[in-house]
Amino acid sequence: MDNKSSQLPTQSRPLISVIVPVYNVAKYMDRCMKTVCGQTYKNLEILVIDDGSTDGSSALCDKWAAADSRIRLIRQPNQGLSAARNTALDVAKGEWIAFVDSDDWIERDMYEGLCRVAVENDADIVKIVSHDGMQSLFTKLSRRGFERRKKGKVWVWIDMMNGV
Repeated sequence: MDNKSSQLPTQSRPLISVIVPVYNVAKYMDRCMKTVCGQTYKNLEILVIDDGSTDGSSALCDKWAAADSRIRLIRQPNQGLSAARNTALDVAKGEWIAFVDSDDWIERDMYEGLCRVAVENDADIVKIVSHDGMQSLFTKLSRRGFERRKKGKVWVWIDMMNGV
């Protein structure tokens, strides 16, 4: 991202809830958490959901939660990736939601740039497409069950509950 990202006014720095589901990723977790906790954008709530790990990931979750006060650690029996994300969504406080898989890593200015793009374009969703075609959404939290997506110059409302 460019230097413009650091020029976001303070009032344009909403809380971002970063959801990191964890299940048996001890080999990768430190790299992931270093990149999440090391973001240039500091107004983060980092929700780490330990989904019943059995490989030492739980101890790493404890280490990271002790090291960074922005981390909220939630433990649950193994229920799978979607259930772990849903657990985090139920307690997320941020205006924006972002997901990071615990075996991935992100650029240190990722959320700074995404927030800048969202604020400058008054967007509700910013879609990320990596060089290898992987896609992710950075989206405003909506408890109504509706998302607003921009298609060309037209905003399309999608009813997430009914698939309409």
